Amino acid sequence: MIAEVARGERPDIDRAVLAARRAFERGDWALADPAQRGRVLLRLAELMTEHLDDLALTEARDTGHPIGDARGVDVPNAARSRWRPRSAA
Repeated sequence: MIAEVARGERPDIDRAVLAARRAFERGDWALADPAQRGRVLLRLAELMTEHLDDLALTEARDTGHPIGDARGVDVPNAARSRWRPRSAA
């Protein structure tokens, strides 16, 4: 088991949708300059690399991939999806 999640009711869903809508409309990510977005994405890649073993174990449990594939392919490929100016603009 990866996690236990409480069952959400309609009011929970409505609150989540409203929070997501507000965050989207606020535009923090869209309004950030490309250099700032790049720093965020590079830090994410660094953190993924630092936590490779934990992420690989979670990925293997979630997808059923062998741990070697998750550690050697899945997580590193996700971490290597490094920021490029055109993709973050």
